[in-house]
Order: sequence, then C-alpha cells, then structure tokens
Amino acid sequence: MNFGDVLIKAAAAFAVAAFVAAWRWSRDHSGSERTFRWAYHGMTACLAAAFGGGAREARPEEEHMTGATRVIGRLRSTAPGKGAVRVEDLYDTDPHDLWSALTEPDRLARWLAVVDGDLRPGGAVTASFVSGWEGPGRIDVCDPPRHLELTMDPGTDDETVIEAVLSAEGERTRLVVEERGIPLAGVAAYGAGWQAHVEDLAAYLSGGGSDWAARWAAMTPAYEKLAADLR
Repeated sequence: MNFGDVLIKAAAAFAVAAFVAAWRWSRDHSGSERTFRWAYHGMTACLAAAFGGGAREARPEEEHMTGATRVIGRLRSTAPGKGAVRVEDLYDTDPHDLWSALTEPDRLARWLAVVDGDLRPGGAVTASFVSGWEGPGRIDVCDPPRHLELTMDPGTDDETVIEAVLSAEGERTRLVVEERGIPLAGVAAYGAGWQAHVEDLAAYLSGGGSDWAARWAAMTPAYEKLAADLR
C-alpha cells in the first residue's frame, strides 16, 4: 500500500466517523432533519473527493452488468419521512452455515458487527457495526436457519427494524435483508451500506478480504439515484 492509498483510507475513515458523530449529536440533542442532511452530505462530499468523484455516471443497464456498480438493493418509502432498504444476494453455502455467520458472535464480528448481550428472543443486545454505528438492540425473532429480526434503538424516535430471511436454492442460499424505519434523508447511505455489508459477508465466506468504507463510497451515488425517486 503506497502513501496515497493510506491518505485515501484515512479520509474515508474520517468522513464516516464525522457523519456518525454528527448523527449521534443530532439524535441526543433532538436535532432536526436538516442537521442529519448536513452530516450526510458533508460525508459524501468528503468521500467523493477521496475516492474520485469525477467518473461518469453509469447507465442503469451498466449498473447490473459490472461488478463495480452492481446494485442489489431496493429502496422504498414507508411511513411519512421514513423509508426501507432491501438487499439480497445468493451465497455458495447451505442455510445452516449462512445462519451461523449471521448469528454466532465470533463469525459476525468478522464481517458486520460486534454484538454482546442476551442472544435469545426478547434479549437485549448492544452492537458495534463496522460502519461506525453503535447502539442497543432487541432480538424479536430467531427461527434458525430461516428468519432473524431485531429492533435497533428500541423505544426511541430512531428505532429501526432489521429483518433477515434465508432460503435454500439448490446447494446455495439466498439471503434477503431489510431495514425499515430509516429517515428518508439517510436511506441512500443505508442502501449503499447494506450492499457493502452483504458483499463483505460473501468475501468472508470465501476467505477473501474487504474494505467496507471504500465499497460504501463507490455505491452511494447509485443509491442516491434510487432515493431521488422517493422525495
């Protein structure tokens, strides 16, 4: 890794950390959606500069033909001012192994988050995601190896629900992840983030490496296009 690569990674880490800090300040001090937008757009501008925002925009058909811009997620609006992200992918493993990667703390920490607490239905947990988000959660559904559902920041204005559904397709397994209750101002960032997460899962299962921040930055423009249709 050369010095330029180090600077790029540092810029990406700073941008994500700044966004998380501003988001937490807005949450803890009853901040407005304007504060959230300021943090989000400041972060995307910093990342665009770090990773090169001058590339031409890919046409929709290119987005699904090239690995670099493949979009595997969908966005939708739910309640007023809220939205949902849905991503899905197919993995070269069986449902039991994929379920293990989703629920066993030591494996989960290698691609998504460090989770501690009461790991059973109704149990309270704390999570620290590779994206920088940290907070409390509650396990609502745990039906191995098919269905997992958690509420994050339960009982607050920032409450969201994360649901994962697994289904066998021959010798492979399809995973669908949906997070609901996201502020519309941040739904594009969440969409890009979840795509990076599920791709990190594939890299982990295959024994490869990943760079969540770089992939998140690369995918954010595509999800901003999708989010524009919701506003």
